[in-house]
Amino acid sequence: MVEVSKEKSVWKTKEFYIRPATIEDAPALVKHMEEVLKDRMASLADLDEMILDTWSERDHLRRIETNPLAIALVAVHEQEIIGLITCEGGRRRKTAHVAEIGMSVKEKWRRKGVGSALLERAEEWARSTGKIRKLALNVFEHNHAAISLYQKHGFVVEGRLAGQINLDGELQDLLLMAKYL
Repeated sequence: MVEVSKEKSVWKTKEFYIRPATIEDAPALVKHMEEVLKDRMASLADLDEMILDTWSERDHLRRIETNPLAIALVAVHEQEIIGLITCEGGRRRKTAHVAEIGMSVKEKWRRKGVGSALLERAEEWARSTGKIRKLALNVFEHNHAAISLYQKHGFVVEGRLAGQINLDGELQDLLLMAKYL
C-alpha cells in the first residue's frame, strides 16, 4: 500500500502517475475541467454554468490545501492532467467523518484504470486521516460505467433523488452512493 499525503507522495503506473494537486496546477485543471464538462451526461454542471478561471481554481486548491480533511489528487500522463479526484470532509463536527468525492477523467482515459487508481489513492488518504469514516458521492442513474466502477470499489447505493437531473427536458434520477471505511 502506498501512503498518499498532502506532501509530495507519488503513485506510479506504466501509463500515468498520481500525486497531490498543487496551486501551480490551477491553469491545467481549468483546461481539464473545460474538456470534461463538455460531456453533459457525466457532470452535474454544464460548461457555461461554471466559473472556470485560474484565479478561482487557485483559491479552491488553497482551501483544500489548508483543510486537514481534504485532498485533491491528479492523474498525470506526459505532463497532462488526465484525471482529478477531490475528497473533502464535512465542515461541521457532526459531519466531518463524511468525505464527499468529486471525480473526473478525460474521456480518452476512461476504462484504463485511471478512475480506479484515483479512488484507491483517495481511500488510502481518507483512512490515513483517522477521522474520515465514510466516502460519499453522487452519480447519474444512467452512468452505468461510473456506477460499476464505484460498486467495484465497495460503494453501495444509499439513496435515489427522483427526477433530480433535467437533461434537455428529460428528468433523470441522481444516485447517492457511499462506502464505509
